[in-house]
Amino acid sequence: MWFIAVWLLAGAVSPAAAAEPTTLRLPTGRSLTLELAATPQQRNIGLMLRPSLAENHGMLFLFPRPDRHGIWMKNMLIPIDILWLDDHKQIIHVETNVPPCRIEPCLVYQPPTPAFYVIELAAGAALRADLRPGTVLSFTAGATAE
Repeated sequence: MWFIAVWLLAGAVSPAAAAEPTTLRLPTGRSLTLELAATPQQRNIGLMLRPSLAENHGMLFLFPRPDRHGIWMKNMLIPIDILWLDDHKQIIHVETNVPPCRIEPCLVYQPPTPAFYVIELAAGAALRADLRPGTVLSFTAGATAE
């Protein structure tokens, strides 16, 4: 019986549960592959418990409506860059090299104004790609947010 419970729990937090990835085209001409987090479960799990994140990969969080969507680093193993975008895919706020939460309560990172999308990248990726407020990004989100 415990085997079934462990199996169900493992499936519930599997990164494979994420939707098909999308391509983020950077102003520099480079591209990044972003996993989509479109459901509440996918957004809650995000990049938790991942031991690494490739420089050219990240996660795109899709939300049903704009808000000051908070991101925390509980159960994160790696530092990341966090970008909040408006409905025109323009970056409105960036937090760089955000460390994993080691002591609770964990800090919650939020933009100063409502955002429609959140992108998480490997720490340092935003600086290397010159991603800052005002930059407009290009991607096609293949799923809709729940």
